[in-house]
Parts: sequence; C-alpha cells; structure tokens
Amino acid sequence: MTNFVMNDEKMFADITDGTAIIINGDTGIYYELNPFGTLIYNNLINGVSSETLRSSLTSLEGAPSDIGTQFDAFIDQLKACEILIEGGGG
Repeated sequence: MTNFVMNDEKMFADITDGTAIIINGDTGIYYELNPFGTLIYNNLINGVSSETLRSSLTSLEGAPSDIGTQFDAFIDQLKACEILIEGGGG
C-alpha cells in the first residue's frame, strides 16, 4: 500500500471552505485545489492509501470510465510538484 505525507520541508497548506491552498516555501509558488482535489489530498495526508482511494473512486456509480487514470495523473502531479512524498504508515 502506498501512503503519502505532505512535504513539510517545503510546503505549507491550509484548507478553508473545501479548498486547499498549498504554498512552496522555497519558490513562493502556490497551488489551489478544487473541492474534489482537496478531498483526495486531505484523505491522502490523513493516512488513506492511494490504492484505497483509487478503488473507492472507480467503484462510484456514475464515475467516468477513466477516473482511475485521472486519479493516477493527479497523484503524479502532486508528486512532481513535490507537494506529496511517499511515507507514513497509514
């Protein structure tokens, strides 16, 4: 199972009204996640494994057929931006 934590060495985050604002303290670049992205991000940093989240999303009634691919791409973006790093025990 893959668990993620926020990259506390570089990032600062706040979730307000269902929207996450994440700031890279080194570069000043900030990221704003929509409510759905915030929900995923929040679950990840609170110990839910990416596999569990992916499985839950793909089983949602009415979810797009490519939701798993979209989820994987979102995780890849969070890792590429160094917002999330692998770690934590869940």
